[in-house]
Amino acid sequence: MAAKEAKTNPFTQETGIINLGGIDAIVRLTLDQVRTDARRGLKTGMFVSGYRGSPVGMLDAALIKQQKHLLEQNIHFVDGINEDLAATAVWGTQMLHTVGGQKFDGVTGLWYGKAPGVDRSGDALKHANYTGIGKNGGVLAIVGDDPSCKSSSLASQSEPMLFHVGIPSLYPGNVQEILDLGLHGYNLSRMAGVWMGMKIVTNVADGTGSALVSPERLNFVTPDLEFDGQLFTPRMNLGMNVRADALEMEQSLYTRRLEVVKRYARANKLNNIVFENRDAWLGILTAGKTYNDLKQAFLEMGL
Repeated sequence: MAAKEAKTNPFTQETGIINLGGIDAIVRLTLDQVRTDARRGLKTGMFVSGYRGSPVGMLDAALIKQQKHLLEQNIHFVDGINEDLAATAVWGTQMLHTVGGQKFDGVTGLWYGKAPGVDRSGDALKHANYTGIGKNGGVLAIVGDDPSCKSSSLASQSEPMLFHVGIPSLYPGNVQEILDLGLHGYNLSRMAGVWMGMKIVTNVADGTGSALVSPERLNFVTPDLEFDGQLFTPRMNLGMNVRADALEMEQSLYTRRLEVVKRYARANKLNNIVFENRDAWLGILTAGKTYNDLKQAFLEMGL
């Protein structure tokens, strides 16, 4: 009986079709990332911290519910006192190399917060992103947006704030994209040396769906990493209080690190043309759940 349950558990099943909700997909993503690193020959752990608030208000409960599976994969969840302290704690996970006696090849991080928490945590997010990512590390920042004001005082969109602090955004529109874009996000974070944002809106967090999972599902393509004849290698810069180092962090972010993100997105087709038409005179760009809304609008208009 136990063996049968293990095969059908959406958090441990590694191949086939699984069914789960949006919040549980985020929990599954943490497990997938550690398992992906293990297949690469890396022993990594993960630290998760954030602060509750709809639409990611039940993420802490979902993490606690799956704590047994998480601890087996060296994933540790600490409920944040507030968003700022949680972001600062996740930032600290990328400094593993500055202390002795490491047990892991690297530590990844997951931070989460509702849109107002993204606004209030700008200082911590900006410093962490400018500083960079540890070797074999990587950080995903889950931002919970409530554009329809289902349980919020204001409509929310977090991409402008993330843009302000130099954090690129991914926007999944369903459970499958949470898992796929999440793994790309960690790969990108490590390769480019930046925090990666992931926007989760109410309908995606509250919704459920099916996803195809397999160790071979995704093919991570490494883009051209050369700048001025030299191969780019991201590094952490902890000297944010020294003028020269601070300027170098900003310069590397806006001339190399974010350019690597753009190159990776192109090479891995994170943005793609769904309906190819070389004779089209009008193009429509959309993302995440909005893409599904657009398809439904066209359907109802008979297009």
